[in-house]
Formats: sequence, C-alpha cells, structure tokens
Amino acid sequence: MRKNLLQNLIAILIACICYAVHPDNVAAQESKGKTAEVTKPEKERLVLMPMRVAEDNRNMLSAMETALVQGLQQKYVVFQGEQVANKAREIFLKESRNKASNECNEIRCLQNIAGAFQAELIATANVTKIDGGYLLSLNIQNIFDNKAVYTNTLPCRNCDGFQIVEKLKVLDNEALPASAQTGNAALTSLPNTGAILSDNAAWDEAQKGNKIGDYRAYLGQFPRGKYAMIAEGRINLLEEQASTERSQQDQNAWSNATTTATEAGYQEYLNRYPQGLYIVQAKARIKKLQETHQKTSTEAKAGEIFRDCPECPEMVILPAGDFNMGSTNGDKDEQPVHRVTIAKMFAIGKTEVTQGQWRALMGTTKQRGESESSLGELVGKLKHILPQHKKDVTEDHFSAIMETSPESYKNCGDDCTAEQRRARREATERGSTESTSNLIIVDNNPSYFKNCGDECPVEQVSWTEAQNYIQKLITKTGKQYRLPSEAEWEYACRGGTKTEYCGSDNADSVAWYGAYANPSGNSGKNTHAVATLSSNGFGLFDMSGNVWEWVEDNYHANYFGAPSDGNSWLGDASKHILRGGSWSNKPQEVRAAQRGKSDPSSRGSVGFRVVRVLP
Repeated sequence: MRKNLLQNLIAILIACICYAVHPDNVAAQESKGKTAEVTKPEKERLVLMPMRVAEDNRNMLSAMETALVQGLQQKYVVFQGEQVANKAREIFLKESRNKASNECNEIRCLQNIAGAFQAELIATANVTKIDGGYLLSLNIQNIFDNKAVYTNTLPCRNCDGFQIVEKLKVLDNEALPASAQTGNAALTSLPNTGAILSDNAAWDEAQKGNKIGDYRAYLGQFPRGKYAMIAEGRINLLEEQASTERSQQDQNAWSNATTTATEAGYQEYLNRYPQGLYIVQAKARIKKLQETHQKTSTEAKAGEIFRDCPECPEMVILPAGDFNMGSTNGDKDEQPVHRVTIAKMFAIGKTEVTQGQWRALMGTTKQRGESESSLGELVGKLKHILPQHKKDVTEDHFSAIMETSPESYKNCGDDCTAEQRRARREATERGSTESTSNLIIVDNNPSYFKNCGDECPVEQVSWTEAQNYIQKLITKTGKQYRLPSEAEWEYACRGGTKTEYCGSDNADSVAWYGAYANPSGNSGKNTHAVATLSSNGFGLFDMSGNVWEWVEDNYHANYFGAPSDGNSWLGDASKHILRGGSWSNKPQEVRAAQRGKSDPSSRGSVGFRVVRVLP
C-alpha cells in the first residue's frame, strides 16, 4: 500500500513538471506577465505655463520655477521653461493674427499649446505680493474638459525669495479639495480694495481695458481663477506686441540719430533707449566724434579768424588761460577780485554784431502794431542818452532828455532838435497809415543810428532780441553759438593784459566814448563803424565803448560766490549784465572791469557780440 502511494506521488510530481515546462504554458505565463506590465499606469503629461512672480523676485524666477517643477515631477511628466514660452508665443501670435477668428479666446489657444506637447493638463503658478508677504498659487486644469484637477493657495508671511522657493517645492502636496476653493478664497490675504468683483465681472473689466496691467490686476485678484490661463496668454501676446512696437520706435530713433550724425543726437538716442538695439553703435560713434572733435580742437590755433557763413560775424579763436577778474578801483560790484580759469579755447566775435549782419540774418522789414505809442517808442529810443544802465529809463526822464515837454515835438517849428524832428516825422508816418491798417511795415534794423551804416554796431537791441538773433545763427550754420559769459567777456576784453581799458591804458586809442563827459570824449554823440580804432591783445575791437554789450549772466551785486571756471552765473532773471560802456559814457565807465545791468526787454545804446563753442 505504501508502495502504491509513493508511486502515485511521483507520477503527480512528474505531471506538474511536464506541464510547467510545456512550451504553450511557458508562452502563456510570459504573455500574462507582459500584460500585467503594460497595464501599469503611466504619469500624465503636464504643461507648466511661464510663472508670474512679484517684481522684486524676478531675479529668482528660475530658481522658483525649478523648485515647483521638482514637486510636480513626482506625479507628472512636466514640460516647462523656454520651450513652453516659445510655443505659447507662437500659438498666441498665430491665432491673434488669424482673421478667421476674433482672437485667441477662451481655451482654444491653451488646447493648442497642450496638444503641441501631447498633454491634457495645463498648470499656472503665481507668486503675488500682498501686505506682509506673498501669496503662492498653483492651478492645474484639464484643458479639454475644462475641469480643475488640482488647486492650492499658500500665504507666505514675511518670506524672502529663498523661503518662497522652499514653499514652492511642496505647493503641489498641500492642496485643498478643488470643490472647497472658490474664486475669492485667496483674497482673504490680499489688501482690502473695497467691493470684490466676481471672477466673471473682473474678467470682463480686464478685457475692456485690454492692457497688460488689466490682466495682471485680474491675476492678482484671481490667481487660480476661471480665466487665469487666458490672462497669462493675453499678457504674453501684449508683451510681444509692445516689444515689436518698442523695437520699431527704437529703429526710428536710431534712424533720426544717424541722420543728424551728431554727438548730441546719438546721446539723445542713448538717453531714450538705454537698453536699445543700437547702444553699442551709438557709443562707438560718440567716441569717434569726440576723438575727431578733440583732434579738431587741438589743431585749432589761438588767434585764427574764421566765419561760418558770408553774413556771419567774424570770429577770433582765443586761447585757454586764467586772469584776475574785477577791480579794486571801481564800484563795489566789481569786487572781490578773483582768479578765473578758462580751461578750453573758444571763439568770440572780432567786433560787435553790425547793422549789416543783423539785417542779413533777421530780414530787412517787420510789422509793428499801431498801438505802440510815440511817447513810449521815443523813451525806448532815447535810453542811449543815459551814461550807465544802473537804473531803468521811465517816461519821467523824457522831458529832461528832450529839454522840453514830451509833446513839444508837435509844434517846435524850426527850433526842433534832431530828436524832436525825428519823433515828429515818425508820428506823421504813423498817422498817415491809421485809416488803412493797424499794422505798419518798418525797417527791421532797430538801431537809433541807422545812418551810421552797415559797418556800425547794431544797437537798441534787447537781451531777448539778441537771443533771437543767436537762434537764427544756430539754425543757419548748425554750429553752437551763444552770448559770452561775463567772465569770458572780461577775459577777452583784457587780452592777456592788465590795462585799464580793453587793450590800452589810453581810452582814446581803443574806445569811442565821452559824449556826455566833461571834458567830452571822442565819440561826437554817435556810434562809429567797428574796427576803426586799435584792437586789444587778442585782436578784438570796440570792447570798450561804442555800444554796451549783453552777456549771458544775471546781475549779482558783487563777486562773492562767482564761478571760477568762466561759466555763466545765473540768478535773478529780471536783470542781465551789460559790459564795456558806450559812446555816451565817461572814461571810467568804459573800463575793462565796469559792470552795468538792465532788464532783458530793455533797449538802449546796447548791442552784443557772440561766442562760438569750439568742438
């Protein structure tokens, strides 16, 4: 019996072994194993849209995105970074330019982005700044059935960038059920802005504005809102459009800079577009121009004479240098004597601007309003009689100047003075036109001494009118002209010497002066053609006498605090400096250090000479 039992067990064992090794059974087992392996679940594919972070954390954007991806990769195959940003930009631009559709609206573009990576899930993440810290949000959505797969919002109180990175690593592990999260839940940590709009209403407002700021405001309120991913896409689109527009503006600005081809033009481009497309070229061209200008400036020689156009003033190049400005032998406003350094060569008019030069640039005629009174006009034209511009001329001075009453020119007969006859003639001319016009065409030469001729200095010119002339000179030549500073004027006047007058200790040799002095000087009560007396050490004429000359500076009562570098000294704009004296002044009033002042609209026996800045 035992023998039979043993035999039966052996037979059963052999049968089992044979079944196991039978080829058909082996194939079946292998097939079963493979089937089990195939049915093992794979990770879902997820597209992470470019993160939006607070402005003060943009330098850590890459680290924050990397931290978030580390967490997401535990559950998903994640597509992110530049590849997603480029594909999103491409799809949004393509869809927005497709005339068959109004815009890349709703979820169509996002579906196309997901499809490009064979994914169904799209995630958006934001780091939004709030009072006391930041709000971190993550929203994962199945873009094809428009259902929220995952949503989470974490406050990060008093966090810095590194703490935010650590929070982002676990942001996908601390989710609340999506059904428990509403569009307004995150707003409990946001600043109170009054009544909170619903998600739909906020989205409508964002679309009405259709600006980057509008969509960012929506995302700030609803970082995981219903339209969050659409808002992200529209921001990308608008940023692309703004970038294109900025690029076009940049190119236009560069075109303008290259057209002018000046240092100022290239510098203006750099000021407007410090990160522009052509900053390297602009800086290189500025450097080249500066090198050229430096070479030109080095090659220019002191004493050289030039003019920029046939009707332009003749200019003399003066050397750099220093001198003692002021005097202890004159008025208090000439003190204290102080050292001034002129660090760079400049060019100044060889003479005062002449009547011929004025007319050539400003034109020969102008219109004058009939409302101008003959009395006011005569007061203006007779200001030249005063010996100095230390005070303003008023109509009260008129009788003393005319030696009779203001109206006496009407009936003074054969005994009229020259001034009275002139006033009567001009009044008659005005009266003859009253019935036909309220405007009179008059000679554009403002000078009182017109008969002196084109080579005589223009006078009766206000400071404002001198500036108008200079602007026309700049426009005509493209060169940088201006009035001299007071220091430049005195430096030019002294001509490297310490003489009492501009070029001599003898006023008669260099100045027309003294019409009302006792004893009288050499002027004969009128101006004279320029450059008919001796020049000073720099080859300049008439810096003492003939006519007063405007300079750029405002008047100060003394030299305390005056610039030591030769620059203009500005201040009270109601008074500007006059230098040099005129044909009517006493000898002491045409000295090199003498100062006068007048308001910028004042006229009198006043002219000017110009400075041209050298490259």
